[in-house]
Amino acid sequence: MYFIGLPVCIEMCIRALRMESDDGNTKATVCKTISCLLPNDLEVKRACQLTEFLLEPTVDSYYAVETLYNEPDQKLEEENMPIPNSLRCELLLVFKTQWPFDPEFWDWKTLKRHCLALMGEEASIVSSIDLLNDTESPEEEEDFFSQEGLKNIPDHLVSGTYELKDITDKRQKNREMKKLREKGFISARFRNWQAYMQYCVLCDKEFLGHRIVRHAQTHLSGGVYSCPICAQTFTSKDTLIPHVTSHVKQSCKERLTAMKTNKKLANPKTLGSETNPIATQSQVS
Repeated sequence: MYFIGLPVCIEMCIRALRMESDDGNTKATVCKTISCLLPNDLEVKRACQLTEFLLEPTVDSYYAVETLYNEPDQKLEEENMPIPNSLRCELLLVFKTQWPFDPEFWDWKTLKRHCLALMGEEASIVSSIDLLNDTESPEEEEDFFSQEGLKNIPDHLVSGTYELKDITDKRQKNREMKKLREKGFISARFRNWQAYMQYCVLCDKEFLGHRIVRHAQTHLSGGVYSCPICAQTFTSKDTLIPHVTSHVKQSCKERLTAMKTNKKLANPKTLGSETNPIATQSQVS
């Protein structure tokens, strides 16, 4: 029954995407629906997420696109597809009509450049996070595998797949390190996410970046909206959304600035050259 009804659902989603409408929220909902209907089709999921990004090019939607496009390409066998291949091709073609470019033969670097060009000021947030990653000390990963580094990981993770003590192959170590990074136990990725994590003071929940802007619209009581970050009230959604958005942008910039400062302070070479310029000059002379 599932496989009978699925093509019909996809056809309805295709029709919805073809409808001329300026309502980005509706199209984003259609994309999310398609992703749920075809959760194992990587190319379709990429198309859905890229469309969502183009509708609302925010930092969190950008990183959702990056995650999917950095996954290994998938090889699908037509006989195992949940929908006919002709319908799948039609769906992908409809997605492409929604885009200002066709990234079919692009690598991630090329697509990334075009995505950042659409993000305006928020592109600087992504650039700053990338800069932090690019300048991450290579010794940090090696030090992590010392006994001191392993003490920071819960015991139940240092077993089975994560039995790092017995690993001697360097490539295997890097693979295990990547798994731990994805679980947030290594500082680099955790710091990146923390840079734009937002907290709702009204319901004690955390949201990633601009998701709190959509969440803010749920705090409506008696025709009055409340800002989830500062609790200021608004009578119109049109004034609430720019207000919450400004909160997100400002907090991201402040956190990234603080992270850069802390990184400089943690580097003894940078700290020494900045705090003692006279001594440096005397040594040179």
